Amino acid sequence: MSAPVLRWRPEAVRALAAQGTGDQPLTVLSPESWHGKRAARYEIQVDWETATRAAASAILFWISATCVPAGHQPGGAIGPPV
Repeated sequence: MSAPVLRWRPEAVRALAAQGTGDQPLTVLSPESWHGKRAARYEIQVDWETATRAAASAILFWISATCVPAGHQPGGAIGPPV
């Protein structure tokens, strides 16, 4: 079994909120379940994520350094840098 992954989204939302100094409000939509509640069906979740990405003016991919194994290389290879 793999090690549990730390919840990184709250940290990402706090970092984004600290940068929100523009005239437009900053809205962050996250697919993470809230208080253990999940979509009744997987398709509902996928539909929500697809519609949300289509409506977004910007998309951020956050990759926490604590979630990436040491020596990870683009393309999924694990090992020492080449």
